[in-house]
Amino acid sequence: MVDIPYNWEFVCTYQMIDDDPEMANFLYQIQVTTAFCMKQNLIDMMSDTNPETNVFESKRVQELFDYLVDVMHLHKNTKFVDILRKHPMTLLITPPITPPNAQNPEQPHEQSTDTVTATGTDTDASTKQFVRNSLLWLISFHSFHVFHKCIIDIATYNDIHCITDENLKLLEQSFKDES
Repeated sequence: MVDIPYNWEFVCTYQMIDDDPEMANFLYQIQVTTAFCMKQNLIDMMSDTNPETNVFESKRVQELFDYLVDVMHLHKNTKFVDILRKHPMTLLITPPITPPNAQNPEQPHEQSTDTVTATGTDTDASTKQFVRNSLLWLISFHSFHVFHKCIIDIATYNDIHCITDENLKLLEQSFKDES
C-alpha cells in the first residue's frame, strides 16, 4: 500500500443525499476534512452564527497537493492530466491543447506521452505546475467524491498510473455536473 498523508479508507457518501442540500454540504465538509486528515471542529461546522468559519486548513490541503505532485508524481499520469485539462476552470491557467499536426490535418498524428500546447511541448515542470495549480478544483462539492476514488485507486494499486478508466470518466463527468 502507498503511504500517503491522506485518509483514503472510507467511501464518500455526501453526494448521495439529494433531498437535503444542507446535510449534504455538512457531510461533504466532514468527509473532506477527514480525507485530508484535518482536525474537525464540529461545533464550528454546524454553527449558523459564524458563516465565515473556514473548516478547511489551506496549509494542509497544499501539503497534500504538493505530496501528490512532488512525491507521488501525479503529473506523470497522462490520462489524469488530460482529464484535468478538461475542467472549465483550468482553461484559465493553461493554454488550450492543440493537436501536433493542427497545421497539416492531412497528416495523422501519433499518440505521444508529451502534451502539446499552442506554444509547443509541455515540459515536465510545466505539467507539474499545471497539476499543482489545478488540484484545488477537484475538491469542489461536485468533484471531490470522484477525486477521492482516484486517490483510493492509487493507494490500492500502489501505483500513480492505476487510476481506473471508470473513475477518470466519472471525474470528467463531474466537471459537467458542476456547470
